[in-house]
Amino acid sequence: MPDGLLNAIPTPVFYKDREGRFVDCNTAYEIHLGLTREEIIGLTAVELGPIGQLPEHRET
Repeated sequence: MPDGLLNAIPTPVFYKDREGRFVDCNTAYEIHLGLTREEIIGLTAVELGPIGQLPEHRET
């Protein structure tokens, strides 16, 4: 999907390959996770870790 179209969607969107690895995501998903697309692509949900360990959910 073209980046412009994917990023025009305000809701967090991602898609994965058959092995469950992230193939692409939109800017809203990057913001939601507090990670860059480059940090997300190629990982599985397990490799991302529990939601409480993601940057936006960490206490400072």
